[in-house]
Amino acid sequence: MNGTNLILSCLFDGTRSCQTALKDGQDAASCASLKTKLHLILREVDALEMEIRTLSSSRGLEFDGLPPISHILAHGRARIRLHFRNSDSAVAEMLINTFSKTVIPLMKSKNQCHDPEPQTEYLTQRYLGCVSAAVRNLQEYL
Repeated sequence: MNGTNLILSCLFDGTRSCQTALKDGQDAASCASLKTKLHLILREVDALEMEIRTLSSSRGLEFDGLPPISHILAHGRARIRLHFRNSDSAVAEMLINTFSKTVIPLMKSKNQCHDPEPQTEYLTQRYLGCVSAAVRNLQEYL
């Protein structure tokens, strides 16, 4: 897989992980303002995922997303964490951790690709901006 395709793969996996965590967070959040923020963040991540899918498809790449077992494990970990600390603070912490964990493989793949295509670079910057804004929005709930 070339560097650009690797970046697209990391972007796709990152958006899928964020979507799963955001949905779990919406289910567990008790504060209406937090639920609203999570809904808005999820809409932005969904739109970004569609752009990533469109660009990937135009290059003949198809990503299946995370294997079903990954969804089950991620959902299970979230449920366990939130069961013991079912508060808006725990939701915000879980989401910030998830967002942060998706950035690491993306940055590694970006550093390996010395000259990414402009569209891929644009989506990478958009994703990083989305994650950064989400973390800033969630900090008040910690």
